[in-house]
Amino acid sequence: MTIDLKQIADSLNDFTFQCEILSTKEKIMGRPYTIKDEFKLAQIQTQESNNAIVKVILDIVKEKYYTLTAKQIESLTMVDLQWLMINLKINSKENNIETVINCKCGESFDYTLPLSEIKLKDGGVFEKAITITEKRLKKPLTLLLRMPTISMITNNYDTENTKSKENDKIIFDVIKSISYGDETSDASDFSKDELIDFVNDIPKKYLDDINDFLGNPPELVYSKNVVCGKCKEKTIITVDDFFMLLF
Repeated sequence: MTIDLKQIADSLNDFTFQCEILSTKEKIMGRPYTIKDEFKLAQIQTQESNNAIVKVILDIVKEKYYTLTAKQIESLTMVDLQWLMINLKINSKENNIETVINCKCGESFDYTLPLSEIKLKDGGVFEKAITITEKRLKKPLTLLLRMPTISMITNNYDTENTKSKENDKIIFDVIKSISYGDETSDASDFSKDELIDFVNDIPKKYLDDINDFLGNPPELVYSKNVVCGKCKEKTIITVDDFFMLLF
């Protein structure tokens, strides 16, 4: 009797785990890496642009998190993607990464970073309501803003500039809904031109609140301070500092 390799292979990959999309608190199911996945991860090393790297990682996540709906994929933020990749590593029994800490004093030292100690930094918000109150308005006007999604960033902007000079473009895309008094409409109910004209007429004094939200996205950080053995300075490590070391 011939061994049924397909059946055996399927049984090897029937383990699943639960994870949370940080920006929406939705629970999804994932599965660990396989050998084939490790080969695919090698594609990341050949990519030259940040956008290309993010797109490859997103493809990997979509294959793993088979319970992700099209709407959930479209709503993923960069922090969500980082969180999902970290959980894939942990559940694939890759619990640590080896990194190098560069202290402000000039000292560099090796450090083993346990991925299970990565947490969402306190104070990070994925949505913010901006209330506009002007004498000329008969009712309160509120914009509900959301953090830019991966699709927004990779399709329209330079990923290196989403915290600064690109904010003027992102504002039109990150409006989730608009409320006027008791009436609320999703941003998708309006055309892009309507949103652009609307935003351009908002008094400039509200721009600081909008830029403050966009310029301070949620971050994943290592929950313990790393202390330099030379100067005893404490260093806070963010996932952005080592994200590419995950692959």
